[in-house]
Amino acid sequence: MNRKQLDRLHRLGLIGDVQHTAGIATLNAGAQFRPKLSAVRVNAAITLAVDPTARTISGTASIYGEFIPSHYMYLDAGCLNSRMPLNKNKMLVDHDMRQPVGYLTELDEGTLAVTYTIPEGEEGDDALASAEKGLRDGLSVGFTASEYYFDEDLNIHVTAADWYETSLVAVPAVADAGVNNVAAAVATSPTEPKEFIVNRHQLAAAFAAGTITQEQYDAALAAIVATEAATPTPAVPVAADVQAGPTHDPAPAANLEVNQRPMNLAAVAQRVASGVRSGELTNSEGVALAIGEFLPSQDDGQAFTRPEWLGELRTLTKSDRPWIDAIGSPLPLTSLKAEGWRWDEEPEVNEHSLDTFDEVTGNDPTTAGDAFTPFMVAAAHRVQRSVIDFADPQFTVDFLTARMRRYNIKSNIGIRSRMLAAASAPTGTVTKGGVVAVLKQLVKDVRPIGGRLNRVFLDNLLYEELEDLDVGPTSTLPLWLRQASIGINLADGTADVAGLAIVNDPALEAGQALGFDNSIVDVRESPVIQPTAVAISVAAVDMGLFGYLRLDDHDPRGIVKRKYVPAPTP
Repeated sequence: MNRKQLDRLHRLGLIGDVQHTAGIATLNAGAQFRPKLSAVRVNAAITLAVDPTARTISGTASIYGEFIPSHYMYLDAGCLNSRMPLNKNKMLVDHDMRQPVGYLTELDEGTLAVTYTIPEGEEGDDALASAEKGLRDGLSVGFTASEYYFDEDLNIHVTAADWYETSLVAVPAVADAGVNNVAAAVATSPTEPKEFIVNRHQLAAAFAAGTITQEQYDAALAAIVATEAATPTPAVPVAADVQAGPTHDPAPAANLEVNQRPMNLAAVAQRVASGVRSGELTNSEGVALAIGEFLPSQDDGQAFTRPEWLGELRTLTKSDRPWIDAIGSPLPLTSLKAEGWRWDEEPEVNEHSLDTFDEVTGNDPTTAGDAFTPFMVAAAHRVQRSVIDFADPQFTVDFLTARMRRYNIKSNIGIRSRMLAAASAPTGTVTKGGVVAVLKQLVKDVRPIGGRLNRVFLDNLLYEELEDLDVGPTSTLPLWLRQASIGINLADGTADVAGLAIVNDPALEAGQALGFDNSIVDVRESPVIQPTAVAISVAAVDMGLFGYLRLDDHDPRGIVKRKYVPAPTP
């Protein structure tokens, strides 16, 4: 797993802050990391059957191989493994662990056909009634994924998962679930007409869009026809001349096939399309029914040429946190203020003679205190209630994801500015020798105090010089560079030279370089809090974001910045 995949799991809420932080640390150490995903809940299209007398709810979930946009996920066939024995797999209401209403008693692992038994009791009675009346006629499957992989688009393919519950929900995410429910509701109770949630027009539109199969369409249409037939048609007066019928035979229509009912609209559309493709419907056959012309350019009302909704368009954004990553995985932030101390004068130890009883002396050590305070990265957005209620649900996910990207950018900038402020700037600029001279000088700045330079940030110009270094055996570079394996990553602007992790930061001033020993610097960060509140009086939803970070520079002497200003050419 790489960093992008780890961040995708974190943004989708499939792993928490603790696993994300641990994963970054593991990856930075060059080790493999593959977390177990947190609880995942996936809504599914279903064909639902309710039997109150037997106290069972049965359904067939269609989720294998379907793209689940809320999780950027596919469930591979057979990946859901129910807890055993079957009664360990519970039926809940709206995924509320406090409301178990039944347990699994029958399972077809291939088709995910399930039957849940609902024991007697008030909560079970309510669940049966709610499902039978079509109020909660959707199923949502809850599981934790243990085996999965990413495709090239960062979509997650689950290959093995622990399936532990299925919930009755009011609104399943899959669009055609409602149509399936119409067919199922009529089929299971033909003598008790129910209120249909679709009419003929809606059913034909669903079939034309490909969201239901031919079998589902035929079953639902038959149910609607049966209900219409059971409803008596009111008598309508008919004029005598109309009752008598035509007084002459209508002229025959050559080569024109007229289909009597019950030919349905979908079948007509299929026959026309087939005839056009085969060439049967052509003017040469003597059939020309040109009543008028209609082109896409004439459809200003978008009755037929409605645009496809793509959602949020992908935009190039650099939202990683190189400064925080260079220091190391953030430690937990548990307080707004931290106090520490350092030796102002350390306890002194002297050599003592073995041949005398001279007094053993010492000094008077002293300490000095220091304090560190965090900074906050925050945002508050008030969204008009109608946007939340009527927009694509994915909008809210994309909104929070985009805000988290901005949080990453701003938190990285905050740590960078504090590192630059904490860094000491020894007297003198580097005037010749380019990037090699700058690196050598930073090493000299840190080494005398016992530091080890292992992190360096360079501006664009110095980093470009690094890319052009000749480290061959005949070069004039110092030995530690000539023998080093210099790895340049052009994709993300990082390099590794003789143990130095070097990062390109275009935001640095021209010729600026900052180096440090990351053992004397810590970043502490609290989990990002994203509260939501409904402001009923102004029909709005307030969404906040609050994150706190702190830079603890234990020994600022180990953070050094230098400026490269080439001497004028004579």
